[in-house]
Amino acid sequence: MKKVILGLLIVILTSLLIACNSSNGESNQTNENKEVFTDEDIVKAEEMTVFLDEKMKEFEIEANAAIENGEIEVGNNEEFTKSVNSLGQQVVIQPFLEKYPNSLIAKGSSDIAITFQALSTEPCGFGNCTFDKIEVYDVDYNFDDTELYKSEVFELSQLIFNDIEMNSKDEEQEESGAISFVKTKENELTFSHVPFLHIESLDIKKIDEEYNKIQSNVPGSEVEFEQEEFRDEAKEILELYPELQ
Repeated sequence: MKKVILGLLIVILTSLLIACNSSNGESNQTNENKEVFTDEDIVKAEEMTVFLDEKMKEFEIEANAAIENGEIEVGNNEEFTKSVNSLGQQVVIQPFLEKYPNSLIAKGSSDIAITFQALSTEPCGFGNCTFDKIEVYDVDYNFDDTELYKSEVFELSQLIFNDIEMNSKDEEQEESGAISFVKTKENELTFSHVPFLHIESLDIKKIDEEYNKIQSNVPGSEVEFEQEEFRDEAKEILELYPELQ
C-alpha cells in the first residue's frame, strides 16, 4: 500500500513540475514576443509630433513679428541667428519639455538647436545677404506608415513614422524624412530623430545593417573582433540616451 501511495505522489509531483516548466516557458516566450510600444504609445507619439509642429509654426510667426517690430535686429547675421534661436528656446523647446518631460535627450534646453531657414527679402549682392525673415518646414504627416522595428542584435525597439513630407514654402522644395522614437525603461517616449531639431539621432535599423555587413565584408577570422568593436561604437551613442527598452 505504501508503494502505491509513494508512486502516486511521484506521479503528482512530476506532473506539477512539468506544468510549472511549461508555464514558465510560455511566460518567457510571451515576454520575448511582447511589443515594447503599445497602441497608447503610438497615439502619444503622434500627439507629440503634431504638438511640436504647432510650436514650430508659432515660433515662425513670433520670430517674424519680432524682426518686423525691431525686437530682433538685422544686419549682423550671426547675432540675428542667436536671437532667433533664443526665441525658439522660449517658444518651442521649453513649452515642449514642460508638456513632455524627458522627451528630448539634451539635458539643458539651451543645447537643443531648432531647424529653421534664415531668408532675405532683398536681392543678395555678391553672395552677401542680410537675413530679415525666417521660415520653418511646412510638414505633411502620414501616420499610417508606422513601423515597429526590433533589433535582435542590441535588443532594442524603435517606433518609426516613415512617411514625413517637408516643404520649403519660399523655395518650393520638398524633402522626405522620418521621425522616430525610443522608449526608456521608465516607459517614457523619447525622440530619437526629428528633422525640426538638432538632437543626437539614433537609427537602430541602420546600426543593425552596419553590424550585419561585417559578417560579409571582413575575413572570417576578424568578424568577431570587428563586431565587438562596432558594438562599442554603438554603445557610445546609446549612452547619450537613458536606458532603453
